[in-house]
Amino acid sequence: MNSSHEEPSRLDSLREAYDRDPNDIEHATELAQYYADRGWYNQAVDIYKKLLQTNADNYALLLDYGNVCFRRDDLDEASSVFTTLTVIRPRRVEGWNNLGITNMRLGDFEQARVAFEHVLEIEPDNPGALLNMGNYSQEKEAFEEAEAYFRKAVSARLDFADAWFNLGNLLLRKGSLEEAVETFKKALRYYPEFGSAYKNLGVAQEALGRHSEALENYKSALDYNRADPGVYINIGNVYLAMGNAEQAKQHYLSAVKLAPRNIGGWMGLRHLALSKGDVESYVKATLAVVQRLHPDVIAESVRTVRRLHHLDKASNILHLADELDKKSESLDAERLVVYSQKKPDSPAAEKLKCRLEQLDEPPADVLLCLAEYYEHADEPQTAIEYASRPEIDHRIEAKRVLWNSLIKQGSLNRVEASVSATAREHPEYADCSYYLARVSAARGDTDAARDHLLKALENGYSDMAAIDEEPVLSKIRSESVADHMSRNWEAYRSKPHSPSS
Repeated sequence: MNSSHEEPSRLDSLREAYDRDPNDIEHATELAQYYADRGWYNQAVDIYKKLLQTNADNYALLLDYGNVCFRRDDLDEASSVFTTLTVIRPRRVEGWNNLGITNMRLGDFEQARVAFEHVLEIEPDNPGALLNMGNYSQEKEAFEEAEAYFRKAVSARLDFADAWFNLGNLLLRKGSLEEAVETFKKALRYYPEFGSAYKNLGVAQEALGRHSEALENYKSALDYNRADPGVYINIGNVYLAMGNAEQAKQHYLSAVKLAPRNIGGWMGLRHLALSKGDVESYVKATLAVVQRLHPDVIAESVRTVRRLHHLDKASNILHLADELDKKSESLDAERLVVYSQKKPDSPAAEKLKCRLEQLDEPPADVLLCLAEYYEHADEPQTAIEYASRPEIDHRIEAKRVLWNSLIKQGSLNRVEASVSATAREHPEYADCSYYLARVSAARGDTDAARDHLLKALENGYSDMAAIDEEPVLSKIRSESVADHMSRNWEAYRSKPHSPSS
């Protein structure tokens, strides 16, 4: 007989036995358990309630009934049943343990602790109670105490996979990555189908930079739960770290398809787009999750797009943030810069500026935006004062505002001294050579300007619009491009070539 006929036949036989004598506890509980195992909790509960009318003190029956109530999320009823068990048999651990677990789910952590302590009074090495006391301590953020309980649990029962897993999570949280790896491996040794252990083992290995091992374990986690968007995101992150952008994209997209309202997949696509310089995709992914982003994260997104010279796209993000009434000091600071650049003398920008300047302790991002605002408002002295604040004067963005504003004032010696000091401290900053080129150009020293500009370009300076705004630098760049093309053409002409076929 095939399985499609076995299931109805089994159910029919259980029902027939129950109908013959509904008061037969063995047959009745067998049918109730069959229902419960398939998620048919209401039918199971009806059977238990009828049995309990004549067997109110039956410990095993009450325990089964309480477990079904817990599984169908009727936690108040489950708590009441398990409390009854502790009264009927105060020296048995099942009632106390289940009462503690139910109280944890209800958020009554202190009553949960009391219940678990009763279990440990009866059985000091009860591994389940030790695990649950560890969970209680973790909920209370008593992490050292939680770790001690988890270690006692695995000492009491070496093959306790759940305890090894929880201990691994705690070690991962505290940054003990190597020990976390070994602990998750022990959980998998005793429970080889533990999908969450594969996932978190991958997390620990990824944090250690072992990307190939992490990828292998993330893929194993997918074998046991293909509906977990977090695993796809983690795989995407590993592929991105390994330089495989296409595979990263596919896994981020899988996460988005599985859980479009989950922020993780979209954030992965954002990061991928930014790493590839794809501003369009970065903005699209940002707009998809603006509603669930913290205002300061939105501010960071606006700032990223704005500094890539896409003011309209930054404005689009802000427009949606405005509609959603997202507010924070950092976000208002970005509003100030964008509004004022989109529409000089904007009343909204003026209002924002006044409010931000009145803050007692403005965040660094607010100070930087105020400096940028005054730079674009052609008030260099005020821009210099903000850019020179100790909270931000070490940031390259603030230095750009300072140098631009000093050049506007004609303070070339001061610019040169500041840029040179920064270049000594941060030789990787291509901006330094660019600003030295501007200073040399302003002094009429074209040769020095050319040397500094070519060095800036060689080091990766890429703001061609800024170069082209300076006539001397623009001419130098054009000449260098023409000279490069000419030299390449001469080299090409000097080589023998086969005729085209």
